[in-house]
Amino acid sequence: MTTIRDALIYGKNFLKKKNISTYQLDTELLLMSAIGKDKTYLYAHPEYILNEREKQKYLKNLKERSKRLPVAYIIGEKEFYGERFIVEKGVFCPRPETELLIDEAKMLFGINDKLKIYEIGCGTGIISITLARLFPKSIIYCCDINNKALDLTLRNAKFHKVKSRVKIFKGSFFEPIKDTKFDLIISNPPYLDHDDYMGAEPEVRKEPKAALMSREKGLWALKKIIRESKLYLKDEGYILLEIGNAQGEYIKKYGEKKGFEIVVKQDLNGYDRVIRGCLKTKNT
Repeated sequence: MTTIRDALIYGKNFLKKKNISTYQLDTELLLMSAIGKDKTYLYAHPEYILNEREKQKYLKNLKERSKRLPVAYIIGEKEFYGERFIVEKGVFCPRPETELLIDEAKMLFGINDKLKIYEIGCGTGIISITLARLFPKSIIYCCDINNKALDLTLRNAKFHKVKSRVKIFKGSFFEPIKDTKFDLIISNPPYLDHDDYMGAEPEVRKEPKAALMSREKGLWALKKIIRESKLYLKDEGYILLEIGNAQGEYIKKYGEKKGFEIVVKQDLNGYDRVIRGCLKTKNT
């Protein structure tokens, strides 16, 4: 294994034998990280010869991936909504499905709107920071109980030059923002039940359990946010929540009982993935 061409062939075969379904994409990302080049370079310069340091880093990357460690943890970054974000072990990895939350926010509000937005469970900061970039006249508040998540959100906010408009708090749910009203409350909360968690891919179980699993068949955190968000929303304010693919019908009925007009949105695979709730009148 001396050239990029050799490295790609070797990596794909190695990961395929380890039954990793995303072996082709993973191989490219792991090699790109090892040699510090982008995908275009890989295929434009297949004759490039890896030096010893690059070769050893690449082999280390492959070995870690063979243990089912998520690629984002290995290379230290993840793309979300077309932008790069710093990622580290111990914090929930961004998912492509979560981009649907951003799509929905863009449908609800305009670029010049002066919004107050609150995110519960910011993780790496992908949602809050993306919203800050898309709505430059808005202020985004966010919280997490994980110190590493708060640090990553701060670092990512600095990297994307939105630090002044992303307010980061340590705390759970609505604890940090008493007596504040928002135009939008948004979250990708834990929504897996125990069976979902135990049956998930090995990579998923390498991530923080608290960011993935919730009580009451995965519904506890979703219900708490819906129930309590009424106290922190402006009239006709919105909630946007990511949900599990079998939770749409239940959460829609629950939200409607709590005074919201609920719409369930599907992801690209046709699964229920996001609920959009509008608070039409004040509720006690």
